Amino acid sequence: MAADIYLSNLNPNQKWFAKLSDAGDNALVELFNSQADAEAGTSRVAYGSFAFGTEIEVVLTNDTEEPDIEFAKDQDSWHLKATFLDGDPTKIVRFGPITDLSEVIDPLLTTDQACQDRARLEMDRHTKIEVSSTLSLGTHIQGLEADDKRKLTDNMRGLDQQVRVDDIQIMIDKDSIKDIITVTEFEEVKR
Repeated sequence: MAADIYLSNLNPNQKWFAKLSDAGDNALVELFNSQADAEAGTSRVAYGSFAFGTEIEVVLTNDTEEPDIEFAKDQDSWHLKATFLDGDPTKIVRFGPITDLSEVIDPLLTTDQACQDRARLEMDRHTKIEVSSTLSLGTHIQGLEADDKRKLTDNMRGLDQQVRVDDIQIMIDKDSIKDIITVTEFEEVKR
């Protein structure tokens, strides 16, 4: 896994250049304002050391007065999350500024559970399958037309089905009139 900066919790929120290097028993991250400063090792803004590993929380120490490094989010007690493994070559990483978009808050969906319930409802409402079948009816239904929505009862299986009539064929024998219809049933797929 390559050396990298995964998350930033830095204030001021600007473009930064971090130099990740091996410092013997641990890794060193140095923070600079420009690529040229990072390459030359001059005008260092802050630095911090951390144990070799992946996505390790790093707290930085200010090297200069301007700009003064602070936490962007006070609830987090780290400045950076960095990865550097023993034996990795020195690497300069450019990151930031971080864009923090404000959340869109629906006043009706103010709890996590309400948001999850609404998301599940939306998925269920838009997750349907179409089942097309041809049915032979025992009788002729007067006034049945294509695109009609009808509730059909299947006496054999004991089911009621809401269907859309796609096609109608009227079969006439010398003794009876029967309908053969092609219908589409929409079945909801629940998650």
